[in-house]
Amino acid sequence: MCSSDLDGNRVLLTHYCIAHNQPRMEAKALHDGNLEFRFLDATGLASANTGHMHDVSFHFVDANHLKESWRFFEDGKEKMTENMELARLR
Repeated sequence: MCSSDLDGNRVLLTHYCIAHNQPRMEAKALHDGNLEFRFLDATGLASANTGHMHDVSFHFVDANHLKESWRFFEDGKEKMTENMELARLR
């Protein structure tokens, strides 16, 4: 689960993680249908080495299709990537 907020002139995303922390990510780029968010800070994170979602990319394929790629970091390195493809049903 996540939410996004306009914070001044930037867009922030908060990920409410099953790992019991809440990473906040800042929108960094919007180009060719891709919106990228990068790690800013987090609540509930014991240290920067604790496992957390670090960044996410959204690719807006068309009005009915979205691809997401979430990267999980631990000990300062990428541990896994979770990719999803979503489609709107009529």
